[in-house]
Amino acid sequence: MSKILYSIPTSNTLALDSHTFADIHAETKRKQTIFRNISRSTRVYFTWDSSFDYITTLLAIVAEQSIAIPANPIINENHETVDAVFTKNKLTVKKNPTQHFFADIILFTSGSTNEPKAIYLSENNLLYNAKTIYTLLDPDVRLQSLVTSNLYYILGLSTQLLMPLVNKGRVISAQNKAFSTLPQEMKKHDINFIAGVPLFYKKLLKESTDRAPIKYAIIGGASWNSELIKEVFERFAVRPASTYGLTETSPILAFSNRHKKQFVGNVIPGSKIEIVSGEIYVSGPGVAKYIQIGTEIEKIDGWYPTGDLGKLQGTEVYYIGRKKELINKGGIKISPSIVEMHFLRLPGVEDCVAGPVFSKAYGEDIGIIYTGKLQSAKTLATLPRHYRPKISICRKQLPTLSASKKVDRKQIRQTLRKIQQE
Repeated sequence: MSKILYSIPTSNTLALDSHTFADIHAETKRKQTIFRNISRSTRVYFTWDSSFDYITTLLAIVAEQSIAIPANPIINENHETVDAVFTKNKLTVKKNPTQHFFADIILFTSGSTNEPKAIYLSENNLLYNAKTIYTLLDPDVRLQSLVTSNLYYILGLSTQLLMPLVNKGRVISAQNKAFSTLPQEMKKHDINFIAGVPLFYKKLLKESTDRAPIKYAIIGGASWNSELIKEVFERFAVRPASTYGLTETSPILAFSNRHKKQFVGNVIPGSKIEIVSGEIYVSGPGVAKYIQIGTEIEKIDGWYPTGDLGKLQGTEVYYIGRKKELINKGGIKISPSIVEMHFLRLPGVEDCVAGPVFSKAYGEDIGIIYTGKLQSAKTLATLPRHYRPKISICRKQLPTLSASKKVDRKQIRQTLRKIQQE
């Protein structure tokens, strides 16, 4: 039996949209018969029509000791990870698995900074995170969550769907994901919990005018600043909990209700973080079992290097930036996230992303693309000397990945290079 399904109550209380907890169990058991005769560790790519269809298909695949791959725009059914396809209640086995994996679900990273990776997670990974973060939020509350994220990414699956379900909460799927109507849905369904990346909150603030008091919120997946937290509080009467993590860590590693410069949270119970040569290394029950890039599959044993630079003070985690994104300005290594933090303080700037540009003097220098309107170009001189951009370009909006709502940093780097060449 699926460990996640075992953790979900069996009562007739409403759990997911118009479906009860008992409905989830019954439909999962019905679907299990479809997957009963396929080989163990068969990686099944599946599509779905609703959140209910999604969770019952996922749990049925896992219960039969196969591996679930939620359909994702960045891959298709011919991807090298796929052994079988389940769509419209029809299962097609394409090939038998060549090895056994101690994993239950494959999710893909968004690809906002590098090539998307296939992350092999177990039910234990997901349950550990869902139960731990719930306890840190409030172990006595019945969460009423609104699903606004895509369920093929870890944030939507773990925080918006699984965390409420395995802790006797209720989940509502947003009927209209237009940001202008989300506050109305929150009020209609008495939603008390939301989660999202910074861009989700920025768009929610910009495109809606309604107020909808929320008791609990989580922000993660990218850098944010104190002004955003303040604006969310003024509109929704909640300060989102600060979090840090990756798809590879199911996803949250650090969590806190406090907000300060570069601080992303305290290490959550059961997880471990070490800093090795400035890089964040992690271990614990949330860390994935395998990672696949192309056809290469790597088993994770012990400590996992995140590729993030950071600092650790006791249990407090401070995020500096991505190791591969550092700008090498004449030997001085500069994190784009620190440049962005300073640039966002300039009057008139709404959002920004920094990246490297070519420099004859330094090899690399700082380029930045921003939205809003600088009140005066002279204000650039108020920035610390090392963080002043060589190139600053204003755009109506920043390029984003449509599925994850993260800023597309690869596109930013390409745009800066193109602008320099013109």
